[in-house]
Amino acid sequence: MALDSGSPVASHIAKVRFLRSFDSDLARVAHDSLTGDQLVVPDPWNLPRSEFEAVLETIEKSVHGLIATL
Repeated sequence: MALDSGSPVASHIAKVRFLRSFDSDLARVAHDSLTGDQLVVPDPWNLPRSEFEAVLETIEKSVHGLIATL
């Protein structure tokens, strides 16, 4: 179902951002040039503990960036 550009929902969709778009490691990259794959928080399921820790670090950096923009 396509959204009418004048619908209230369509106006809010433009405000949605990936959590990683607030990551300080990506701050030097133009956000328009980032792909969805670069912005997705990886799923560490069934991987070693070190991968869980890396994902947690990514999330924490992104949340700090999010809070800084509020």
